[in-house]
Amino acid sequence: MTDAIDDLLARHGASQAVVHDARLVVEEVACNAVRHAVTPDSPLELHAEVDHGRLQLEFRDHGEPFDPTTCPAPQLDADIESREIGGLGVYLVRELAEEVQYQRIDDCNVLRVTLRLDNDAAPETEKPA
Repeated sequence: MTDAIDDLLARHGASQAVVHDARLVVEEVACNAVRHAVTPDSPLELHAEVDHGRLQLEFRDHGEPFDPTTCPAPQLDADIESREIGGLGVYLVRELAEEVQYQRIDDCNVLRVTLRLDNDAAPETEKPA
């Protein structure tokens, strides 16, 4: 997945910072989906496109309903031994993204993440090969 995103962003002249952020988002969402939702009969789907200077990522899985937009922010100021395990990946995705939307459609979790590119001259719409 990250290779496809790298290729797409390279075609649009995205900075290394944008590529790094996109890779982190893909890795965090994919790892959580693999851990909690993906089975051999129900894979994770990723659709990506660049549209009007933004990377649009759409993740789909058939796991139990889970809306990461409703997760409380982790207590980053708390002592590490007293913090609950987990939640940092969701927090990271929300911090890096311009927008994060969740829907449950036809027994499917649909997570849309938008990242702003630093290349305003990107073609209007292009999907990865």
